[in-house]
Amino acid sequence: MSKFTIPTVKFQEMVTKASKGASGNKLLPITGMMAIELKNNVLMLTTTDAANFLKVRADKIQGDDFYAVVPEEVFTKLISKLTSENVILTLKENSVEVKGDGVYNIPLPMDEDGPVKFPEYKFKKSGEPGVLSLGAVKAVLAVNKAAVAKTIDTPCLSGYYVDDIVITTNENVICFNELKLLDDQPTLISSDMMELLALNTQENIKYYRDGSNLLFETDDVIVFGPQHDGINMFPVQEVKGYLNEQFQSVCKLPKLLLQNVIDRLSLFIEPYDKNGAYFNFTKDGLKVTSKKSSSVEVISYQESQNFEPFICCVDIPLFKSQIDAIPGEVVELWYGHPAAIKIVSGKVTQVIALLEDENLGANNGTAE
Repeated sequence: MSKFTIPTVKFQEMVTKASKGASGNKLLPITGMMAIELKNNVLMLTTTDAANFLKVRADKIQGDDFYAVVPEEVFTKLISKLTSENVILTLKENSVEVKGDGVYNIPLPMDEDGPVKFPEYKFKKSGEPGVLSLGAVKAVLAVNKAAVAKTIDTPCLSGYYVDDIVITTNENVICFNELKLLDDQPTLISSDMMELLALNTQENIKYYRDGSNLLFETDDVIVFGPQHDGINMFPVQEVKGYLNEQFQSVCKLPKLLLQNVIDRLSLFIEPYDKNGAYFNFTKDGLKVTSKKSSSVEVISYQESQNFEPFICCVDIPLFKSQIDAIPGEVVELWYGHPAAIKIVSGKVTQVIALLEDENLGANNGTAE
């Protein structure tokens, strides 16, 4: 019988991290499983969402060579609840015995050939690897994630377009992040893959390309998967055009004060308001008003250039999600365009579509 011993805390960290790669799709049983393999004292835990593979690795693990595929959810929950100093895994004929605070048997999933074997991806490494910064990955997730499409109506918009800048859009907001993530080859990274990359703990992540497939690796985490579908459908030039759109006026506002005003205003938005509220750019500051005028606050400008009076209707939850995502303490707000407002903070630019409103002129800007 093959078995190995590992410190419980270390194993808990590995199992919890590996579980992030399992999507648990009931129609695809393998997405609810975890492979456990010890070979030459290197332990590897593998999960998949059917597109991406996540491998969590640790070396210098004492024990026999070991291979088993277990149900991911129950195994993860069990390991997370152990309090013993070490955990011992023993492979039996039809189960894995877990010995910690007590002794527990996890039945092995079976198919027509016996215990399930986890599928292995094929990838050919060639050339020198590129290097991806973990800090850049986390910065992209912090800023761009709020603008990724959550539905699959336009599948390509549910990914991150990576080139000389990182672009995400859900058609109501566009986020431009001036970060160089990969090499000069335009790449569409799926939301799931980007989240998996953030599981790394080492700053420098090596990456390789094999056709449309990508492999990212550090000493303890490997992520493999294809590029997200639809890179040729991603409207790059169309959305980049908004970087050059003319917004005639700009003001600077304290980010924290703006967030607090939006939080209070949100209490007064009624269901029939369609999430909208009025932004009225006055000479004295930005006047923020709910549609029923139940909430009215004025934020003084820190700076103002080319001021022209302007009023528009803004989707407040959408606006709040973008303000919360940007870095810095000051928000640069561009206005005067009939269809959108623009937020700039450091290397981040967000363009947010305005709401049509029957109480405003046809193109916003003036009250009827």
